[in-house]
Amino acid sequence: MLAGIYAHPDDETFSGGGTFARYARAGMRCTLYCATDGDAGKTSGLAVASKAGLGALRRTELHAAAAILGFSEIETPGHPDGALAAVDQDALIGEIVRHVRRERPRVVITFGPEGAPNTHPDHGVISRAATAAFFLAALPTAYPAQLADGLRVHACERLYYVTWPEPARDAVL
Repeated sequence: MLAGIYAHPDDETFSGGGTFARYARAGMRCTLYCATDGDAGKTSGLAVASKAGLGALRRTELHAAAAILGFSEIETPGHPDGALAAVDQDALIGEIVRHVRRERPRVVITFGPEGAPNTHPDHGVISRAATAAFFLAALPTAYPAQLADGLRVHACERLYYVTWPEPARDAVL
């Protein structure tokens, strides 16, 4: 089982979409935790009247892409796009620990600590939160209320970072 832990709708597609699709088609269960609705993103010329409208559109696109890639479960708590660093980090990590304990993946995939080549701050935040959750999900002393709710500790086997070389200084991002 694979779990993708990302900040925005489309992160799962451009960063690891081929990996998720390959394993889903081979019968492996894939789940997705996507922290924001992407409502602060760019529209690429789409007629969207409001931030809420953009968030709704991006959620719809996320579910369509997830179906194509083969995700069987999607969790979208709706944290503020572009402001993940302002979210209570312990609560964010706890949400991801809950996802890991509930879904019980063997492998977690997220961004590397550099936040991908565009260095979006939310990508770095989700990397740190997913990394902490990867280790904390296995500890009975971490988020014990989850265990009282019936979840069990879970130790994933692997944590993989999607990463690539830094773009050239003159690259247009």
